[in-house]
Amino acid sequence: MAYASKTKVDVDQSRYEIEKTLKRYGADQFGYMTDEERGVAAIMFRAAGRRVKFVLPLPTPSDRAFRRNTADATRNAIAQATRSKWRA
Repeated sequence: MAYASKTKVDVDQSRYEIEKTLKRYGADQFGYMTDEERGVAAIMFRAAGRRVKFVLPLPTPSDRAFRRNTADATRNAIAQATRSKWRA
């Protein structure tokens, strides 16, 4: 089983906790970007005078894992996978 695969923690809460942890280690100048159409998110910050960007691939309805689901099941599965990605 993948880490955080069953998490119920909202994406906003995970982003907040990421920022809080990075601040504790001296990071500043935070930014977040999500492009659901392309299935990608990014976290950007500055730490020790360097700019850092992490790109996070996100699930999309066209992903093979979701193709056989009903519309509701697809939405729920994508929401769960997105929460899991942010939590991990």
